[in-house]
Amino acid sequence: MITSAFILLTVVQAISSDEEIVVPKHCFDPPPGVNPFACCHMNGWFEPEELSKCGITDLDPNRRLESNECYYPACLLKNRRLLNEDSTLNYERMGAYLDNWGKYYPHLGEATQIAKRACLRPEGPPKLYGPLDIETNDHCFFDKMFFCLRSYVLWNCKLNEATQSCMTMKANMEECRPYLFPDL
Repeated sequence: MITSAFILLTVVQAISSDEEIVVPKHCFDPPPGVNPFACCHMNGWFEPEELSKCGITDLDPNRRLESNECYYPACLLKNRRLLNEDSTLNYERMGAYLDNWGKYYPHLGEATQIAKRACLRPEGPPKLYGPLDIETNDHCFFDKMFFCLRSYVLWNCKLNEATQSCMTMKANMEECRPYLFPDL
């Protein structure tokens, strides 16, 4: 009886503890040499000209912006008129933009809708564990939103399974998904 009570107490403590989740570093980027957009048969959300207009010249889809570079995603959103006058995200226009983008990629329609439901919420994207922790201010809101949207589209697209690099990406996504957004 005492042993059962001890085991139950241990399980309750483990469930209720706020232990920090350690996300493997490789979970924040696609595997080396893999173009995630090619694996999902898609391009990015913005045209190269739009990126260049905002000062983004490195078009590597695996490049991650630094925390102090919130200017870039804000610039892209502002130029597409996806921000309100107070520079906050206009969720309705962003949702419509993603719907329109999805028209060019009908095979991503369901993945886009899943991403919208998960990431375009007034309270912000779901809690993310690791370097882009949603509870801190060391990364801008727009980076977190784009990371969430990209992750959900990639997790839910029908991957090109004909190439070894895309199969490597699929294995990486399956391993890393539970670490990144465990609350969903």
